[in-house]
Amino acid sequence: MVRFGYFSIKKKLIWISMIVSASVMLLSSIAFVVYEGMIFRDTMVRELTIFADIIGINSASSLIFNDPVSAKATLNPLKTKPSIISAGIYGRNGQIFADYSKNNNIKAPQNLQDRTDGYRFDGDCLVLFKRITSEGEQIGMVYIQSDLSEMENRLIQYAGIVMSVLILALLMALLISSKLQQMISQPILHLAATAKSISDEKDYTVRATTESHDELGTLVDGFNEMLTQIQLRDSELQKARDGLEIQVKERTKDLQQEISIRKMTEVALRDSEDKWRRLFEEALDAIFVADNITGEIIDCNYAATVLIGRSKEELIGQHQRILHPQTETGEQFSETFTKHKSAAEGKILEAQVITKDGIIKDVEIRASVINLGGRKVLQGTFRDISERKIAEKKLGYAMEELARSNAELQKFAYVASHDLQEPLRMVASFSQLLGNRYKDHLGQDADEFIGFIVDGANRMQRLINDLLSYSRVGTRGKPFQSIDFSVILGQVLVNLGPLIEENGAIITNGDLPVLMADETQISQLFQNLISNAIKFRSAERPVIHITARKEPDEWVFSVCDNGIGISPEYHERIFVIFQRLHAREEYQGTGIGLAICKRIVERHGGRIWVESEPGKGSKFFFTISLQGGNV
Repeated sequence: MVRFGYFSIKKKLIWISMIVSASVMLLSSIAFVVYEGMIFRDTMVRELTIFADIIGINSASSLIFNDPVSAKATLNPLKTKPSIISAGIYGRNGQIFADYSKNNNIKAPQNLQDRTDGYRFDGDCLVLFKRITSEGEQIGMVYIQSDLSEMENRLIQYAGIVMSVLILALLMALLISSKLQQMISQPILHLAATAKSISDEKDYTVRATTESHDELGTLVDGFNEMLTQIQLRDSELQKARDGLEIQVKERTKDLQQEISIRKMTEVALRDSEDKWRRLFEEALDAIFVADNITGEIIDCNYAATVLIGRSKEELIGQHQRILHPQTETGEQFSETFTKHKSAAEGKILEAQVITKDGIIKDVEIRASVINLGGRKVLQGTFRDISERKIAEKKLGYAMEELARSNAELQKFAYVASHDLQEPLRMVASFSQLLGNRYKDHLGQDADEFIGFIVDGANRMQRLINDLLSYSRVGTRGKPFQSIDFSVILGQVLVNLGPLIEENGAIITNGDLPVLMADETQISQLFQNLISNAIKFRSAERPVIHITARKEPDEWVFSVCDNGIGISPEYHERIFVIFQRLHAREEYQGTGIGLAICKRIVERHGGRIWVESEPGKGSKFFFTISLQGGNV
């Protein structure tokens, strides 16, 4: 089988169009057939339920007066539904009272164990059970069995239609893609033919023809521009060759003059080399001296032998590559060596060296070109930075983990605000609709169960909203700006006005500062602490006092109340998410309010804690750092 990569671009475009069209049509068709099957099953269940309700109502009197003939007559209308193959009416004891059979081959069971409403799909049949009640008391059961042949026939018809549409769509996609692909393939084929002609004949005067003004046209223009540049470079190279010959002759004369001058400077160089040698040997950093051209190690100091774990005799005469891990190709190492030479102005490069024992160390290299004995050499000063690199890696891992954690938190916030809330709202809405529409029709237990569903859905929605608020403290915070905490407190008291008035609470405060902070989050912080103080009140009238005092590096705020208090063993636990100290029936809430307070305070560079004892009220303290700016 020919690989897709070997197909011509024409065939690739056609195949891509066909595959995309087939995939879309196939997935749409499968979804349609599955959806129709589900709808048909639900329709069958509703129809059988209606039949069962009618039979139950009509046969209630027959059961009460023990009239099987009349009960059997109530089953006769089932003959109008060909798909129903058997049915039965059962008494209180579960014994058959009256039955119906479509062809006498399949009959209703003589004893019925199920005593509750329900249905099940059993093989190729649908079986439904329905209670018969009179004045709220169950007096019997209705049993109906229906085959699924009608649904199977419909699904087969749908499958046939889907296959026909799919084949027609593929034929249409093939016809359209065969025509449209020429708009893309023809310019590319023309460009490929032109490139091959130029490659074979080495004629760079040939140009490709531009047939469109889209990206393909841009590609052709770029190709032509490349040919123009090649022509220009060829002419420039020829000129450079001619000029180079002249320069070589001139340089030869210069070299002869330099040789005589060099001999005169050799004596002075010997004196300077003695001074350099003393500094070289006593340096704490490892120093290597290598040939500026070949990279061969000429000399090294004692610190270099300690760094590499090799003696000076083992190092001198070796290529610089012996100092580095053999993870680079010869070409790559040549590039590295060139970088070191280009750092002659004191630039610092980072690299790795390997010891004789195979231990890899991170180093900083400062390279410079010096004159040594009248010879230009490359001197590299190596400083071991392995410990610093380990610390940087640990910091990098921590930052990556923090980024991953924030990304997961953002993703969770998105799921909580979209994917989770939609089905939850649907459960709550339809449960309330069910309760309103069928209240007092399904029995007291059903009304109670529906109430449990609605209450659970509402509590779950509150829990998700609180959790979403918690996750957004660090990700949706506003930039800090100068805010007056007294003004913020006043706004919070207005928002809590109904709660304060309902509980007769007395709220006072001292002077509050103006600081750099997130206005929305500080408002939420005060609102959570004050509403908690009112919620967990004692028998006395709630009295709450808010103060602030300045410390050297921070402001310390306090919210004091005369409520029920908190045992010391729970002082840390209350700031943990979803931790509650009381049953839901005693105090409403999700247990996330103080956890949000903790995150808000920590975002502002502070901390939060509580001082309290049972029956003696509570004092919540939190700090706001001055590092953000104190106005």
